[in-house]
Amino acid sequence: MFSYIDFKKNQVPFYILEQIITETIDLHHHDFVEFSFVLQGKAIENIDGKTYEMTPGTARILPSNQIHAIEIDPHDPLHLYCCLFDFYLLLESPFDDQLAKFILQAGDTMPYYTKLDGDAYEEMHRLCQKIRREYTASHLGKNSAIRAALLEILLVYVRSFANRDLTEESLHTEPSNQIEWNIIHFVNKYFFQRLTIKDLSERFGVSSSYISRLFKRHLNTYFVDYVHALRIKRAKSLLLSTDMHIYEISVESGFDSFRTFSRLFKQTTHLTPSDFRNACLQSPHK
Repeated sequence: MFSYIDFKKNQVPFYILEQIITETIDLHHHDFVEFSFVLQGKAIENIDGKTYEMTPGTARILPSNQIHAIEIDPHDPLHLYCCLFDFYLLLESPFDDQLAKFILQAGDTMPYYTKLDGDAYEEMHRLCQKIRREYTASHLGKNSAIRAALLEILLVYVRSFANRDLTEESLHTEPSNQIEWNIIHFVNKYFFQRLTIKDLSERFGVSSSYISRLFKRHLNTYFVDYVHALRIKRAKSLLLSTDMHIYEISVESGFDSFRTFSRLFKQTTHLTPSDFRNACLQSPHK
């Protein structure tokens, strides 16, 4: 598995592997969005301290920098397709804003996981085979074909939630220009580093008020609240998946002040970080 991929010049920022995993994969994260589709086998994935079962037909999306680990059943190895791709692949057209918004909401208002069967399973399997063939070949228009197949894969994934009140209206967002999604993508990729509206304003050449408005318009929240939510989410995952000291976790999650981290964590979870860790680890159901 990878935490970073060094793409070659002119290579589309996309990677796919069909693999059989026989050993447990320790806690890690990727710089890219990750999509997987299980063909055979069984495993348990830990995301944000919660466990999810991976069985045939399981498809899942993880945003970039999402900390996770996979526990493999040695008697039933996991056979799956695993794709890593840059969020920018979804930003070439304003009409793809819905899919971009979905990925940003994965794990929050939208689930990480879905289970496909019947026609949906067959369609997803066909698309994974197709995109794998395009990736390994050198045909004319290879990069365009990969992006087109990726969009089809994500559409099958999103539409599988139709019976859970996930409709076009629930994903609706006004078409945006490229720079707005560039800013949102940058925040999602570097939220655990020093990051202020002033930094973004200088980097992207727009006003602070413009940045504030775009977060409210696209994500229905304020910039600072969005960054804090990403950092608290990362801290929760580290608390439940590692034995790191709480102060170390606050730093690793992007907080300059331990006092601020403690206050926001309790405000979000109604527990101190140590109480949260103890309560969840003692619970028989994560």
